[in-house]
Amino acid sequence: MKRDDTEARESILAAAKSEFAARGYQGARTAAIAEKAGVNKALIHYYFKNKETLYLEILKRGIGGVNADYDVPLFIGEISLTPSEKLYLLTYITVVGHLRSVDMENQYILLWEVAEGGEYIRQVGEQYIIPRQKLVMSLIQEGIESGEFESRHPNMVLMGLTSMVMSFSIDLDRGFRTSLHDVAGAKPTEADYLDFFVEYMFKMMRPKGRELDIPEISPSVMEYVDKLIEMMTERGVSPKMYETLIKLIIGEGAEI
Repeated sequence: MKRDDTEARESILAAAKSEFAARGYQGARTAAIAEKAGVNKALIHYYFKNKETLYLEILKRGIGGVNADYDVPLFIGEISLTPSEKLYLLTYITVVGHLRSVDMENQYILLWEVAEGGEYIRQVGEQYIIPRQKLVMSLIQEGIESGEFESRHPNMVLMGLTSMVMSFSIDLDRGFRTSLHDVAGAKPTEADYLDFFVEYMFKMMRPKGRELDIPEISPSVMEYVDKLIEMMTERGVSPKMYETLIKLIIGEGAEI
């Protein structure tokens, strides 16, 4: 693809993301997208055929499906983690990565998608989201089999984590008047959020009768994870980044 083509295509995608975030799929208009992108409306049809194809492209990008890739550094050395250590990293990356690198336009597109029935997220979910969820559930199952975890509904625990993280980020961005942050009189810090979600995950997975045991991860591994989160913040989430994170959390044998 020529540079001019790439620039025009990216301008259309950026304008479309803004339009879909503000108006949802049903309310978005290709004429408005063309005006924001500074291109002729016919060019949108040339690159994407129709509004639906353009919208699906935006959804896929939002979950790291088709973003332009970039090199991701490899960890120097070996990483051997227990299920509890993997659970901690999963929680850390979900919470801290989300708070630092969240794209609020993507968040609002997902909210619109839910409000409009969720037809399109189901399509991309089958290809991108569900396989990743199954890998994460394999981590939970590993911990249950080793006796480190115990839960009747581990899938609901993970749903709680992702749902609350998303909800909190929207509350912080919008500053809703109903926010409990205003009632409490103090806005939580990143460390507050992390402490809360780590305790949530380990309390929900703790076997009955056991004390809360939150593992400590080696500084070198945490330094590497923070570097990955920094790259996500600057460049977005790419397929290679997802692959790196999954293999870090689940293990080298993980099939993406």
